[in-house]
Amino acid sequence: MLYFAFGSNMLPSRLQRRCPTARVRARAIAPGYRVAFDKLSEDSSGKANLVCCDNEEPAIGIVYELSSDDLGKLDAFEGPGYRRQDDFVVTCVETGQALRTCTYVAIERAPGLRPYDWYLALVLAGLACHDIDPSYAKALRMTRFETDEESSRMSRRNALQDLVTAGYPEYLSLLHAPA
Repeated sequence: MLYFAFGSNMLPSRLQRRCPTARVRARAIAPGYRVAFDKLSEDSSGKANLVCCDNEEPAIGIVYELSSDDLGKLDAFEGPGYRRQDDFVVTCVETGQALRTCTYVAIERAPGLRPYDWYLALVLAGLACHDIDPSYAKALRMTRFETDEESSRMSRRNALQDLVTAGYPEYLSLLHAPA
C-alpha cells in the first residue's frame, strides 16, 4: 500500500514507531490541495488536514510504502476524526509520475485552530528530514501555534521522543529556524 503523509507522519521515526513496515518511497505534491491545521484533535488543538485550493502552493509530503496490516494500525492511530481517502493521486517530485495513494482527510474542519508547538515541530522536522523545499517549510513555520503547557500529555511526550529519535532534542529551534 502507498500512503501519502503530509503532517506529523512525514517524520520517519514517528510513522515507523506506529507502522514498522513503513518505508519512504518518494517526495510528492498534492496538486489542488494545501495543508491547514484545522482538524480538531482530542486535545483541542489543530492537526494537519488537506484542504482543496486553487492557485496556492500545493501540499508537499512523503509517500510511504507499508503493509496492509500497518495500514490497519494507521487507521486506528488516525482515529475517528479523519477518514481514509483511497485512490488519492499525488505527483512524485523527482519523476513527475502520478502515484495512487491513500491519505487521511478530516471529517470536519474547524478553521481558526492552532497546532501545539510540538506538533508543528514534528511537521517541520519531517520536512527537514526529507530535504523538502525550504520555502515550503518557511511558509508552514509562519503558522501560529499554541504552547502546550501540559507536560504530562502522552501525545506530547511521544512526540518529543520521536523528535529526539530523529535528532531534534531542541524542538523549539525548528519553530524559529532562520529563513
